[in-house]
Amino acid sequence: MHLVPVLPLMPHETLVSWTARIARYHANMSSHYFLSLIQLSRQDVVDGTEYGVTRLADLTGVPEARIEKCCIRREGDRNLSHRGECFSSLFMCRTQVSYCPQCLLEDRDTEGASLGMRVGRLSWMFRTVRACHRHGCEVLRRPRENFSEQFQDMEIVAPEDWALKQQVPAAGAMMHSELQEYVERRLAGASGPMWLDEQPIDQAAKACEMLGACMEYGAHCDLDRLVPADWHCAGAVGFEATSQGVKGIRAALDQIQRKSAGKYARGGGPQAIFGRLYQWLQFNKGGQDRGPIRHVLREHILDAFPIGPGTRLFGECVTQRRRHSVSSLSRESGLHPKTLSRALVRSGLIQEQEEQDVDPWSTADARQAGILVQKIKHSIPVKQVPKYLNCNRRQAELLVREGILPQLVTSERFHGGVLTNVAIEDIEAFLSKFRRHGREVSAPDQQMIDVITASELVRVPVVDIVRMVLDGQLSNIELLDLENGFRSVLVDPSEVRSAVDRADEQSGLSAREVANELEIFSSGPSQLRKNLDRDGQPFLKAVEIRNSKGKAKHRYAPAEVERFKKRYVKLGDLANERGISAKAMSKRLRENGVSTIVPRNLLNAAFYRRADL
Repeated sequence: MHLVPVLPLMPHETLVSWTARIARYHANMSSHYFLSLIQLSRQDVVDGTEYGVTRLADLTGVPEARIEKCCIRREGDRNLSHRGECFSSLFMCRTQVSYCPQCLLEDRDTEGASLGMRVGRLSWMFRTVRACHRHGCEVLRRPRENFSEQFQDMEIVAPEDWALKQQVPAAGAMMHSELQEYVERRLAGASGPMWLDEQPIDQAAKACEMLGACMEYGAHCDLDRLVPADWHCAGAVGFEATSQGVKGIRAALDQIQRKSAGKYARGGGPQAIFGRLYQWLQFNKGGQDRGPIRHVLREHILDAFPIGPGTRLFGECVTQRRRHSVSSLSRESGLHPKTLSRALVRSGLIQEQEEQDVDPWSTADARQAGILVQKIKHSIPVKQVPKYLNCNRRQAELLVREGILPQLVTSERFHGGVLTNVAIEDIEAFLSKFRRHGREVSAPDQQMIDVITASELVRVPVVDIVRMVLDGQLSNIELLDLENGFRSVLVDPSEVRSAVDRADEQSGLSAREVANELEIFSSGPSQLRKNLDRDGQPFLKAVEIRNSKGKAKHRYAPAEVERFKKRYVKLGDLANERGISAKAMSKRLRENGVSTIVPRNLLNAAFYRRADL
């Protein structure tokens, strides 16, 4: 037989509250005596045990499934569960009494759903819920006075109505945050941001609050002095970052790092930068699982700080270094910090800093920095390259100057020191590439000579021939033993000469070819190139080509020569066009004040601007 009429559970009501209302509604008793009467312990109600749920269902006629929705069940010693969500007991406020005074006063309406009896809301029981949705005010909390107050019958644990009215102003304005809304929706069975959904709800909420506290109040804020309103704000700030997943959290960590770097010595390491967040994860004496925030911060620290192998970080041993500071790299390599600072800045491994401003805690990618250190250690001065490469000093300097043999670091402001050395591996790589297109022979053909001799014979700089070999412009290349170094590569001088001529032809007409076409002195094209027309442009434009020695020569595009011929006309050609003698044409032009574009004696011909005719 059931108690009638049925007193339904109100939405979001706690099992304790409903049981207390049943006691008063049906028996006009306190919950304590009513539970003794029906032989049910208060702990069965508080913990929502199977026996308690079955007993209440049998007594009231309310289905067990409906009752279970308002249960908060114990799962072992330290964990609880609600609607399939399992969380730490610390996520609950069982050691505190929680209520909204305005909600409890509204419950006194005898015409309302509660029939004038106070209702305890489930949301008040969760530590993250600090604001009342309905009234936009803070949920008030006080420490529990005794163990029996864990049975939060609002008629007993909350103040009398007159006292509640006085507390209304004390419950300051506080709007619900996105974190609170997420917690309440998730407890109701809804889903939210994936990164938060993939972990227990208490871990997700705590990660939001700890991250937000460091963002909003500083990495070294005093957590014990933060009031509920502060934690409410911190949770909202942290949720905005965590809702974007790992990307949003890393951006938040960057923000904390930038703020902290200006206040705390960078040499203090990650604890000085991330403060309470770092300590919360690193010094976890209770061994609680902090959730995936631990992995995100750990990865961030390894990506940003010089953490060496063997360091214990958040319970795990670091196996591989990702970042090196100038200081740690100097200790490991034995190289001077100033040398490393210059090398790291000029090689681009440390950016946005001037080399003189680099401090010992500036970091660089450990793998790339290690490669750079090995290059520095296994390098030789430029003056030793000739002996190693089997060439003369001038050729070695040209190979370095042209970048064929790269120096460790190139800088216009830096003309000496170890960083101007050439790495052995770069010399070896050059030789390998230099020999790549050749064929090995035991006895070279008669016409084949080394690059140095070919340069002298063809009168082409050595570096230019080297580039021809490297670029595959020469097909006839023979190789002697590698021990001959630079002189192990043999070329055919006739092919070199042909390659040079072919390159010249592709770049345009020579001055002699232009002179022949215009029927002027061989020096005439240079005069037309150097002198300017009224528009400030040369009469005849040219392309300057410089070889590796810096010697310049000029080539003229056929289209440019045609443009000149259309714009300017020679006296003889103009006389023929008009059907008069050159002498008569010259006299007529003088009488009309038309002069030559350049003096006739410079070209061996008189040229006029057609626009002046």
